[in-house]
Amino acid sequence: MIGTLIKEIMVGYIDGINDTSKISSDADLFALGINSVTGIRIFVAIENEFGFEFDDNNLNPETLGSINQR
Repeated sequence: MIGTLIKEIMVGYIDGINDTSKISSDADLFALGINSVTGIRIFVAIENEFGFEFDDNNLNPETLGSINQR
């Protein structure tokens, strides 16, 4: 499942979380301690893993606040 792969990527970037079960797909990513720099690193890692690029115009807290958010 894509959500699980995204969580596995995220675990490498979030301090204090080393298990994907601790990340809810509906969790507020910024409440997990992700700042803008970490967010960009995660987005680049996701792009590299899945072979696509996010539209830069859509990279903001309103559209990327959680794994499930679109």
